[in-house]
Amino acid sequence: MFRGWEADKPCYRCLVGHDPDRPDISCADQGVLGALTGMLGSLAAIEAIRAIVPFGADPAGTLLLVDALNFRFRTIGLPKDPGCGCGA
Repeated sequence: MFRGWEADKPCYRCLVGHDPDRPDISCADQGVLGALTGMLGSLAAIEAIRAIVPFGADPAGTLLLVDALNFRFRTIGLPKDPGCGCGA
C-alpha cells in the first residue's frame, strides 16, 4: 500500500524510480501464471478492505514479496526515497 502524500510513507515511484528509456515488458512476452494472478488479486482486495476498514497492522510502507516457486511470503519495510519528491 502506497501513501506517498504522508511524510513518512513511500509512493510507488519511491519503489520503481523513473526510467523513461526502459523498454516496456508485457505479460505476453514474459508469461503469467493465471492462478497466481488470482491469488495476488485476492491479497490486494484484502489490503484495500484493510485501508477502508482499518484492522490489523498498517500495511503502508511495506512490501509483500511472494516466492511462488517455493510458496513463501516475506514482508519488508519500504523507505521513502528522499529524491523522489512525492508528498512535496
